[in-house]
Amino acid sequence: GITFRALAKGGTMAVTNKDDIPSARFASEMLSVSSVDKQTDLHIHIDAIERYLHGNLSLENTKKFFESIYLTFTSQTFHSINIMDLIKYYKKMMTDDNNPIILLNRILYDNNSHFYIYGSNDQSRLNFHGSKIYGHNGSNNEIHLGFVEEPPFGHIVLFEKSDYPKISQKRALNFLKKCFNPADFTFVFVGNVDITMFKPYIERYIASIPTSKTLTNQKLTRPKSFKRAVYTDDTYDSQIHMCWVIDKKYSQKLMAASNVLEAYINIIFSDHIECPGLEVYLNPFFDELYMKMHVLCCSKSAEEYISIVFKDIQNIAEGNIDLSILAKAKKMMQNLHKDAKDSNYDRAIADGFACSAVLHNTSLSEFEKFPSTYHAVSSEDLKDLTSQLLKGKHYQIILHPKDKKH
Repeated sequence: GITFRALAKGGTMAVTNKDDIPSARFASEMLSVSSVDKQTDLHIHIDAIERYLHGNLSLENTKKFFESIYLTFTSQTFHSINIMDLIKYYKKMMTDDNNPIILLNRILYDNNSHFYIYGSNDQSRLNFHGSKIYGHNGSNNEIHLGFVEEPPFGHIVLFEKSDYPKISQKRALNFLKKCFNPADFTFVFVGNVDITMFKPYIERYIASIPTSKTLTNQKLTRPKSFKRAVYTDDTYDSQIHMCWVIDKKYSQKLMAASNVLEAYINIIFSDHIECPGLEVYLNPFFDELYMKMHVLCCSKSAEEYISIVFKDIQNIAEGNIDLSILAKAKKMMQNLHKDAKDSNYDRAIADGFACSAVLHNTSLSEFEKFPSTYHAVSSEDLKDLTSQLLKGKHYQIILHPKDKKH
């Protein structure tokens, strides 16, 4: 068989008309629950900052698969779902302003309607960056490469009540038509590819697709550092949300160090905090590195947990690093890379190449070098990276149950 991947920058965040944004996000959600062609197993995802196609083809269905690619780019439509029923479903799910996720969104982005803390769009995917894989326990075994932009905290709410009147099939389809410019995409085929047989298919079904205007993203601006406590009657536990953000451009060394740092901190936290949920992520779309965490606790424990977090992170920044735990963290990342290759080598290569070409501007060989790059991460690397993060923008939000307000 042959593994297919196609990746392009630009997604719902490229929509400039605020009234069109709900329909663009709705189109993205529609694609997450519908395939272009069930027979050819071609899937499409459009998120805030990227567009992505993936699937598998055999020699027997090669022509049909290429036809599906062509139709995807030239004849946008929705399949296998009643659009109005889905809109009604979301209308029932829309909540009031007390929803803590909507409150977080407004605090973080000053009512920026592009950013909502993700829900079903993100549940059945894996993010592949270099050699790091994030699992979402999906039931469909779908693979998603690249980064699905989300605010630094929590889970996503797709719509608010005020969005509902703005969602229309016409607006959604108009957005989709802008998404499929072949010149934006890098197409990758990995496996038993017969170049002689594939060349006419590529010429007929890909090279012949008309080009259009490139879809580009708006610039992301983060808020200034702040600390805030919010009381809401829509939460039972207190929720601590913390994030540090610094400007950083992608490099393989930095990616490896950030991955190892995340593994190291989570091992340290596991002795002090139950389910810390910390992530360190190098974001190639916005040239930034962030470290974020989310903890549920009783209201009396919130300040104690925050103190523990700062103490553990500060210890790393001061160079107090346990070398045995560092070795364990590096081994964990090397094993993730090995598991990715062993489970499906062609898929790992396809994802790695698309990511390298579109996001990182690096060579395919980078994928193979990650085990040695992880091995080279030192305690000094973790110290320097943590020190830089602690000097960056810091956001701290605590959501408390309203009945705990004093």
